[in-house]
Amino acid sequence: MHRLNQSYPDDFLTGRYRQEVLYHDNKLYTFGGGKIDGDAHSFENLPVFNIETENWEFISTFADVKTNTFPEKRKFHSCIKINEFVYVFGGMHCDLENNVFRSVENCIWRLNMVNLRWQRLDIKIPCLTYFHAACSNDNGQVFIHGGVKSVNETNTRVNHLYSIMLKIPKLSDICWTKLIVNYPKIVYMNKKYLLSLGIPYEFIKRIN
Repeated sequence: MHRLNQSYPDDFLTGRYRQEVLYHDNKLYTFGGGKIDGDAHSFENLPVFNIETENWEFISTFADVKTNTFPEKRKFHSCIKINEFVYVFGGMHCDLENNVFRSVENCIWRLNMVNLRWQRLDIKIPCLTYFHAACSNDNGQVFIHGGVKSVNETNTRVNHLYSIMLKIPKLSDICWTKLIVNYPKIVYMNKKYLLSLGIPYEFIKRIN
């Protein structure tokens, strides 16, 4: 165990399960995760490992300005960092009183890593899940795949793929996306032929 440079929660040393960890400014930020009793960790105070000093720190975040709330505590979620923002998708938590697993609220939360302020975005996920996978590209496009959805305490594994743009894309990227959506067979065409049509090589080379 590395050094702890301040007091820490009683449940910190018991470990956590299916948390998300993101790198920012030479530190590793830990978001959520499951506790040993099945409950989940909150997002108000984040355990942060300072790579340079090899110390654990506990950083307090600030609530959403409009709602004065934080993201629900959760595990089995996903986090993506785009520029100075961390986005949180899906997840679930355990209702310990009723011994029931429940999906979290259907919205997207983001944390400004500069001022550590949470913001609740009024964006719903088409199929709210946990145990899913998520990734993003350089254009700020996020992909969410698979997972488990919970409806009326019934859990079902899904194989859906969703995408959302969390940055304003370049006009050229919008045109390319429109082209491959309307003409999906283009990805199977000869690359020299595509060049002859005037399609820029920077987009053609995206085709595997």
